[in-house]
Formats: sequence, C-alpha cells, structure tokens
Amino acid sequence: MDEREPTASSILFVTWNFPPRRGGIEEMAWRLSEGLRRHAAVQVLTGRVHRNESSSERIARSPLPGLLGFLVWLTWRLPLAFVRGEGATVMSIGGLIGSFVEILARLAGRPHAVLVFGTDVTYPSRLYQRWLGWVLPGVPRLLAISEAVEAELTTRGLARSAHVTRLTPGVDPSIVGLPRDESIATPAEPILLFVGRIVERKGLEPFIEHCLPRIVSRHAVRLWIVGDEPHDSLAHRAGALADLRAKLAGSPLEPRIRFFGLASDSVLRAIYRVSHVLVLPAIRVPGDVEGFGIVFLEAALFGVPAVSTRIGGIPDAVVDRETGILVEPGDWDGFADAVVELLENEELHRALGRRARERALSEYDWRSISARCHEILREIRRE
Repeated sequence: MDEREPTASSILFVTWNFPPRRGGIEEMAWRLSEGLRRHAAVQVLTGRVHRNESSSERIARSPLPGLLGFLVWLTWRLPLAFVRGEGATVMSIGGLIGSFVEILARLAGRPHAVLVFGTDVTYPSRLYQRWLGWVLPGVPRLLAISEAVEAELTTRGLARSAHVTRLTPGVDPSIVGLPRDESIATPAEPILLFVGRIVERKGLEPFIEHCLPRIVSRHAVRLWIVGDEPHDSLAHRAGALADLRAKLAGSPLEPRIRFFGLASDSVLRAIYRVSHVLVLPAIRVPGDVEGFGIVFLEAALFGVPAVSTRIGGIPDAVVDRETGILVEPGDWDGFADAVVELLENEELHRALGRRARERALSEYDWRSISARCHEILREIRRE
C-alpha cells in the first residue's frame, strides 16, 4: 500500500483497556500514553465504552461495541493510520491485543512493542497459548511489568526471538496533594484496606473467612473494601462480590466491613489517608496471576505499609520487612499475625510506611517510567 513517511517520533498506542474503564491496566495505559506525549506525538486507538463516548484528535475510539468490534475496527483503522503516515512506532497493551496488532504492524514494517501484565500471558486456553506462541516471539520488544511476568514469557517460549525488557507500573506523587473527599473522617478504630477487583486470585473471601476473625479477636479493626465486579473482563466472572455479600449477611463480621464499590479518586485519596494497613491476600489460581499491584505504590505515597503474599509480581512491588510484610500464599495464620504485628508495633509500622513512600517516590515516578518507555521505543526504531 502507498504509505506516507511517518513522523520520526510519532507513536500509535493501541489498547482495549483505557479510561473511563477502571483498573490497574487501564491506569497504566492512560499514564503511559500521557507521559509519552511529553516526548512524541501519540495517537491512541481504543475501544468504545459508551454510545456517547466520542473520539478526539488524540484518542480514536472504535464505533463498534465490544472487544470483537474493536478488533474488527483495527483491521482497517490501523492500516489506514499507516497509509496516513501515522506512527513511526506502534505500542500495544496486553497479550491478546498485542498479538493481533503485531500481524498488522509486521505487514506494514512498523517496529512494535507489547506491554504484558500476567493473566494475558498465562490464560489457560490451549488455542490462545498456541496463538501467542506463533505471534509473540516475533515482536521486536516485549515489555513485562515484573520479574514474574518476564519469567512466564521465557518459560512458555513466548520470547524466543523477542527481547524482553522490564517496565513496571508507576505512581503520580502529586495525588497526595490533590483535594480529597472530606466526608471520609478519621475513624476511631484502625482501618485495614483492600483495593482491587473482586476476583478469586485477590484472596479477599478466604482472608475474611480465615484471617479477619483472628485479627478482630485481638484488635477492634474495620475492613474497608474498594473495588467492584470484573466488568468487561475476558478472564474473570462477575458475581463474586454478590456471593461475598450474601455470605457476610447476618454474620458477626458484617458490621465491621464497609464496601465502597468503585470509589472516585477523591474518595480513594481520603481512604488512603485514614487507613492503617493495605491488605492484598493474593492466592494461587491456575492461569491467573497478580502481575504487580499499583495499589501498593498508591498506598505507599500515603505512608501505608502493606501485608501481602509472595506470589506473582508482588515481591517486585513490596520488599519484605522493608516496605511491607510478605507471607506465603495460603498461610492465613501468618497473614493475620503480620497484620497484628503492624497494629501493635507502631515503630515498625512507621518505618515500613516511610520506606515504602521513599521507594515509590525514587523508583516509580510515572515521569521517569514514561521516559524509559519512550527510550525503548526509540531503540526498536533504530534496530
């Protein structure tokens, strides 16, 4: 096809996961696309969310609903961008979208990088794994958000001919100073905070069943839960939140648990400010892995240490006994004891919270991560 010469620094940024959808992947996609704009012209290609969600000069949305509609739209929209001379480099988000985009980018001779998160690599479908094994090894650069995701790529043979680079999520230090919802008052009792989608791998239900009674027997704590069902997810079923609420109904723990759903940013900032410990009791689920955990970094900015498990990419986000406490997945007694230790040892709590904040600021600022991403894209253009 007759293509115009692309602008040297222009980037086509292709993602299904993008605001107004909420989640860690959506947050990272948005932050990277905005950060890359400081260095290059960026055109985002993403899916339709609502009927009244319109495109703009910087963000083009599929007119077709659903993931399948998005992929169909890409089959002509992406080649059209190449013909117009858009995108000297292509960056896509997620293994499924990235493998689809790679075919089109390869035909057009465009260098391409794919950012992968975990479940998009480990999803237990033979057909899907064969597809990834056929396409991903040809991608010029695979970006893994953690050491665990990098290991999955290599052990599954998905990176034989591709160069893998670590590109972690980040955090925006300015959120600490932004306005917060004043209706969230400092409670009289310590708050244990869970933030995330209500899916099996997060371990929320067994934490409430096995850990919370043990903790409550020693300290009058409250558990605040920020998160909702995994809507628009390809790998998770909806209904877990409703099941959890039904199991709690009428139990002695019910009055100690508060559900916030998908809290606004101002509410979440207020919640972080009054929370004592972030808990993410992730467990092993075949084909579903915790790739990293942006919530650890967000909580760290507010000096909130974490208790979590040694699984997936969590050890990249939480340094045991330095920025939080890690236990083995499924060790519910150990998890409860770690939470109690932070409730009772104020000196340790302050030290872990302080170091967590220092590490988030020094190693995970979105500006430096976006600059690193831009440098990677420049490298693959030169290769």
